[in-house]
Amino acid sequence: MSTRQIIFLFMMLLLMSCDKGRIQDNTIHVYRPKQDYSIYVPIELSLDKTKITSAPGRCEPPLKLINGFFLGSTMGVNTAYLSLTIEEYNSHDPLLGVDSLYKYIMEIDPFFEYYISENNELRNEDGIDTVFINDLIREDKLTEFFTRLK
Repeated sequence: MSTRQIIFLFMMLLLMSCDKGRIQDNTIHVYRPKQDYSIYVPIELSLDKTKITSAPGRCEPPLKLINGFFLGSTMGVNTAYLSLTIEEYNSHDPLLGVDSLYKYIMEIDPFFEYYISENNELRNEDGIDTVFINDLIREDKLTEFFTRLK
């Protein structure tokens, strides 16, 4: 085999092994925060809460459910909230870097309760079935379809 053929095969293997797109995360996050942080930017902290491990790109507010619960727009159970509103954060161009966000943290332990689920029964043709989730909250049955993390 010639050098050109080896390089060609190597390049083909390299191209075929590349990720063709992000895998969509279908996890549904439902949580009850200690106060309404819905206008503020969520970030993810390390387990010991000393480092920012993830920050959003442009972000949107979560969907309000009943009894102080929210759906989505969180970084997981290790979420902290910045003192920057979503509007302020999204107006930065380019977005602020992770290294400059730590000074804006206003709450590192924002949740009373936090649940996740990948259960497809929580979805309908329009997306996530918020009527059903509100019924689960109302009837205190979230743990029948969700795993409680906090």
